[in-house]
Amino acid sequence: MMPGDGVGDVDRTRAEIDRRRTELGETVQALAAKTDVRARGREKAEQTTNRLRERSTQVTGTVREKAAQLPEAAGQKVGQAQRRVGRIAADAGQQAVRGAQVMGASVNRAGGFVRHNPVPIALGAVAVIVGVVTARKRTDAARGRRRSDRWNADRLLRMAQPMAPWWSVAARSVKRASRSRLVRR
Repeated sequence: MMPGDGVGDVDRTRAEIDRRRTELGETVQALAAKTDVRARGREKAEQTTNRLRERSTQVTGTVREKAAQLPEAAGQKVGQAQRRVGRIAADAGQQAVRGAQVMGASVNRAGGFVRHNPVPIALGAVAVIVGVVTARKRTDAARGRRRSDRWNADRLLRMAQPMAPWWSVAARSVKRASRSRLVRR
């Protein structure tokens, strides 16, 4: 120590101790804050809540803007669709007119052919009628044979009774099946 005033050294030392004590207190508070999980969790939750609120506000604004633009965009789409339908209808009308003209020409040609050759046309018509009648008789006969081979509902119930532990379920299934086209009573 230097000779002289001892009061200055004591004051400096006290100031140094106070400064160090303050630093140490801040360090202890920082460590305590790091170890306080509950407080850190609250802080994190608060930050997340604030972030979500901001994001919600942004999204709400965006949705409102889009909703304001929606009627105009829908009107444009409807107008485009109407124009497209109009073009399609006009094309269909033109095609129908062309088809009618082609059909009329074909009918005129066929009428001329029939007027000049009536006998072959009459023979062809008779052949078609005979073919239709013959085919009808054959299909009716085949249908009659198939009906005799079908199982009836009673026969199905008799067969299902010993096999089905839940008799009522089986009976309902057979009755439902008997109403179908494949199984007739």
